[in-house]
Amino acid sequence: MFRRSSSVFILIAFCLLGSFQLQAQSFTFDHENCQIRLKDFSKKQKYLKEVLEKQLKKRNFKTLEMKDNKRVLPNELYAKINVIKLPSNLLYHPCLVELEIKVAQTRTPTESDDTLFERSVKRMFPRVTFEGEERCKRALEDAFVHIPYCKKL
Repeated sequence: MFRRSSSVFILIAFCLLGSFQLQAQSFTFDHENCQIRLKDFSKKQKYLKEVLEKQLKKRNFKTLEMKDNKRVLPNELYAKINVIKLPSNLLYHPCLVELEIKVAQTRTPTESDDTLFERSVKRMFPRVTFEGEERCKRALEDAFVHIPYCKKL
C-alpha cells in the first residue's frame, strides 16, 4: 500500500513540475539584444531610476540612457514612466505610477509607437513619510509584476 501511494505521489509531482516549467518559459519574450533606453530622471526622482534599473535587470534587460535624452534607434525598446502624487484630503497623498514599455518606430519616441507593456498602479500605503517616496517606489515595483523576462535571440 505504501509503495503504491508513494509512486502516485511521485507521478503527480513530476506532472506538476513539468507544468510549472512550461509556464515559466511562456512568460518570456524574444528580443535581439534586450536593451532598453531610459530617459534621465529629475533630481527629485533619482530614487525611482534606481528601482526601475533594478527591476529591469531582474528581468534580463540591459539599461541604457536615451541619446540626448530624447533619441532612440528604430526597433529599440524604451521605457516611459509618469509619476503623479494625487491630491487628497489626507495628510499622506497617494502615488500613481504609469509605466509603458514601447518599441520605437522612428528615431524619436512618439505616441504611435507599438506598446509592449502598459501598467498603472496607485499606492496609498505604507505611510512612512509625507513626501511619499516609499509609496512611489512600491507602486513602481508593483507595476513590474506582469512584465515578462527578456530572452536574447
